[in-house]
Amino acid sequence: MAKRHTGTAGPLGLFAFGITTTLMMLKGLYPIPGGVMLPLAYVFGGIVQLIAGIIELYREDVFHGTVFASYGAFWICVANGAGSIIFFCGWGILTFCFWIISLRKNIGSVILFTSLVPAFFLIASGGFTTPTSPDVINAGRWTAFVTGCIAMYLGFGTLIHEAYKILLPGMAPMPAWFPICCIRRPPRQQVKAKSIFGLRFTPSEQAYYGGSPAGSYPGSPTTPLSPAAA
Repeated sequence: MAKRHTGTAGPLGLFAFGITTTLMMLKGLYPIPGGVMLPLAYVFGGIVQLIAGIIELYREDVFHGTVFASYGAFWICVANGAGSIIFFCGWGILTFCFWIISLRKNIGSVILFTSLVPAFFLIASGGFTTPTSPDVINAGRWTAFVTGCIAMYLGFGTLIHEAYKILLPGMAPMPAWFPICCIRRPPRQQVKAKSIFGLRFTPSEQAYYGGSPAGSYPGSPTTPLSPAAA
């Protein structure tokens, strides 16, 4: 029996994270009624993003499934009043772990996590001072706002590629010359097309856009799957 094809939830998760993050940061920067934003954080940023993560895990996309499910849980916690210094520090550490993995994805995801890591620590560090430093916290909010805009760009880029087969800047796989892309991996019987936020690149596409094609890593099979088999 042929495996049932499941559509990617990458754009949904990116838009859920991006829109919620930008609007919630604006709420902290400007006097916007909290009753308007909290339901958005709970439903769209939380529940919808959590569902997107579950769909990606079902599609065997472990990294993006973990990312979406984690930040979905984050926004559910924020909507329910979580927000201590330890809370934001913990999420900064987790985001740093995601940043390391993103170095094997694409430039857009690297920039996203590169901006999100300091955002968490800036918001947390603002609470260490006595009295609390609003300037440091606001710097973290502006950084997170930029991160939300990047997430929406990546979601839009994924939809553009799905509809028109056009790759916007930053959406292509990391180039093969990037140091961490050359880390030795254990051999696999089969190498599937690389998936980045729902974009599935065949080995030939990865080679064309400058990424490491499947089968080119030391220790991996020399003959990757065909696009149809992947």
